[in-house]
Amino acid sequence: MSPLYKPNSQSVCHRQNADKRAVCKTYQEQKLPLPLKNTYLYMSNISTEYFAFFKELTQNNNREWFHANKPRFETHAREPFYRLVEAIAAHLVSDEPYLTALTGKEATFRINRDIRFGADKSPYKLYLSACINAGGTKNKDVPGHYLELGYGELVVGGGAYFVEKEWLLRIRRAIAADPQHFAALTNAPEFVQYFGEIKGARNKRLAPEFAAVQGITPYIANTQFYWMTSLPPTQAATADALDR
Repeated sequence: MSPLYKPNSQSVCHRQNADKRAVCKTYQEQKLPLPLKNTYLYMSNISTEYFAFFKELTQNNNREWFHANKPRFETHAREPFYRLVEAIAAHLVSDEPYLTALTGKEATFRINRDIRFGADKSPYKLYLSACINAGGTKNKDVPGHYLELGYGELVVGGGAYFVEKEWLLRIRRAIAADPQHFAALTNAPEFVQYFGEIKGARNKRLAPEFAAVQGITPYIANTQFYWMTSLPPTQAATADALDR
């Protein structure tokens, strides 16, 4: 999906100070998502070179091109993404103090694709992604936040994708203790607007204690609990999108 601009993009840039106007100008020249509101505080780590790299990678997804451009990847994509992840973790630390020690490197997945079993043998992902939780990518069974940023798209999400049997039982007991409250949270207009529903595999059969509340909240049958949304290109570099 190619980035699009709103008609008032020039006036948005005009309202910024000199440094921020320069950022807006380079985004416009490269036809990239326009930074809005307080984006500069979050996205100053990410330059237009980040998006330019991934745009070119979509057309040159092979090892020869990647190795020839690896210095660009490290300087303009990977390192800035590390800093962005750390900035987001710092923003969340007041509510999630265990994120204090998390580094961008620990949280970021490798760009290499696992091509062993799929028909698509393209060696590289067209984005960088991160698992922002208490252990990063080495502790994926812990609930957390998900961030994915490529050319013209931002994917955000959260929840628990890998749920061990003991934790699944504890989650279901917590839901069963107050299913109306859980249903109110998952049916909240803002949650539905951005994420739609809780995703994940479900059990077809449940223990009686859990089956009894399935009519109130069907999510009690889930074996995974995660939510994700893909934001429009014009919001891909906005701070309020990350907040939401």
